[in-house]
Amino acid sequence: MSTEALSPQQRAALTKTVRTRKWLADTARALLDENGWYGVTREDVAKASGFGLTTLSKHFPTKRGLVIAAYAPLVLPLIEKTRNTPSLPGPVLTTFIRELAEICAAHPALAVALLPVARDARVQNNTDESAYDLTLRELAELIVLPLSGLRDEKLPVEVAEYHLLGLLSWIENHPEIPGTTAAELALSQLNLL
Repeated sequence: MSTEALSPQQRAALTKTVRTRKWLADTARALLDENGWYGVTREDVAKASGFGLTTLSKHFPTKRGLVIAAYAPLVLPLIEKTRNTPSLPGPVLTTFIRELAEICAAHPALAVALLPVARDARVQNNTDESAYDLTLRELAELIVLPLSGLRDEKLPVEVAEYHLLGLLSWIENHPEIPGTTAAELALSQLNLL
């Protein structure tokens, strides 16, 4: 439904929702960049943003959803660029992995949020179906697509997910190592170097 079909009150409510979500995500990102995944709670974000925990929970029921929304402006352009590049699979894939590794190394909380261990969705049903939400599986599917063109057999998404999980785990466990090192490791495991 387009915004023209909405009443002025509905447009105002939608604008308020978008602004609130952006403010919460921006606040979370600032706190996460300063304190990391384990140093920030949802309560911290609510307090720092000036909203209550109820408002935060309405927009982001899980910490993972909040973190993904906080870093989505960095990752979504990379995903769109990868999806929309019809060039040779190898260079597109290696660029995607290198850029994702650099983003995650610069923002380790994002790496943790993308790890299945840190995902609230593994523990409970994920009710955060926002446009900001990314999953490890979606990122892995971006790896599979170009790899399928390089190999005779199709690489299962689970294999790409496993290698992506390794990349993210490496970044989480070695914050002092640059993202390029983690990317080279992942690319070598995928036989792309």
